[in-house]
Amino acid sequence: MPQFASYLSSFKTDPSHYLTVQKVMTIAAPYNLNDSSVRSETELLENLIANRKYIPNSIDMYSLAGTQSYSNDGLVPLYSVLAGRYIYQKQVKHYTQITVSGVGAEHSDLPQNQQIIMAIEQYIEK
Repeated sequence: MPQFASYLSSFKTDPSHYLTVQKVMTIAAPYNLNDSSVRSETELLENLIANRKYIPNSIDMYSLAGTQSYSNDGLVPLYSVLAGRYIYQKQVKHYTQITVSGVGAEHSDLPQNQQIIMAIEQYIEK
């Protein structure tokens, strides 16, 4: 889903492709790739942060993460997902970060996780 952030920030070069996006929800998006360090930024994250000003400020953004071990969901490091805050916070209309843990918090299980489903119903489908 970092590609979506790149797409949103591409409006700076071609606003004719602008589409109205009101709500965005990402699930386990690796904004800092597989880097689990809280002190380093990959080139991808640096670029997303540098271009954040081009992301429309009318969006309600929800970033969901899963964790089995408080460090990752079995595939994506938790910090990589949480790094999305550096892109969206104070740029979009609203930014919400939700982390689920426990049974069903493994990366491939997240789309079927009841807490994730409830978040989709509550924030996206309403």
